[in-house]
Amino acid sequence: MNRYLNQVHTGKNDRWRWLGFLVVSIILWIVLLLGLYMLYQFIKDIVDYFSPTIVNGAIRKGTQTYFDIFSVFINLGLYVPVFIVCFPLFFERPFKTAVTSHQYFNRSKVLRAFFIWLFLLLLPIVLSYAVDSKGSGLSIQFDSVKLLLSVIGALCFVPFQCFAEELFFRAYLMQGFYLFFKKQIFIVFVSSLLFLLAHVPNLKYSASGIQISGLLQYEILGLLFGLLVLLDEGLEGALGVHIANNVLGMILIEPAAGVEYYGQLFRNIGPNTGDGMFSILL
Repeated sequence: MNRYLNQVHTGKNDRWRWLGFLVVSIILWIVLLLGLYMLYQFIKDIVDYFSPTIVNGAIRKGTQTYFDIFSVFINLGLYVPVFIVCFPLFFERPFKTAVTSHQYFNRSKVLRAFFIWLFLLLLPIVLSYAVDSKGSGLSIQFDSVKLLLSVIGALCFVPFQCFAEELFFRAYLMQGFYLFFKKQIFIVFVSSLLFLLAHVPNLKYSASGIQISGLLQYEILGLLFGLLVLLDEGLEGALGVHIANNVLGMILIEPAAGVEYYGQLFRNIGPNTGDGMFSILL
């Protein structure tokens, strides 16, 4: 018996509550997205009205790429407060039971997982470039201002996006599936498959497009996150790995599918180099 999954039985949780939570939380999330969009349009209209055309155009050109990238993380991150508010109301149990089975949510464990996974991802890339820079298919590039903006943005917004995904795919789905299925491996597999399907649109940013290799990467990541949740009996380890994965995917390698440069350390000069790294973003 897994203590984390078994917490689904500590409150009130039947299939109708489970489905009702999904519908209500998605609706509230969409309402927040609409509110954020209206606020953005309001601020944009004020800037357009009071700023000279040349200055406004220059500012917009310099910030639009960052806004496009980080708006994705912000939009997904808005699901976190929705989940935090709706979860105890629907299931009549503390929010903590959605994130961990331990006495408290261990943030130091998140940080340890973050740095371990960061090291494991960076090591083969750095060694490959150091041993044979031409053969690696990567060309180093450095724009200190753009890189700094990317790092700051990634560290500020990516954790919320990753937390939102862990809450939905691991907390909500895995604990919810435990109401219907008792085979833990099957639960991990199904949740990872849904994780894969939700990320298929990201593959359009890779040089090779939607291919089996890209799909397998998402499936493997979903399985990894799910297994970490089972082994650790909480979201901490999976969350740390997820954040490291996405932060590095954002700032390390520029994709080869026409995505505008916004500060990545390496430019992809090979036919498919960097697909694996960038396709795991989000």
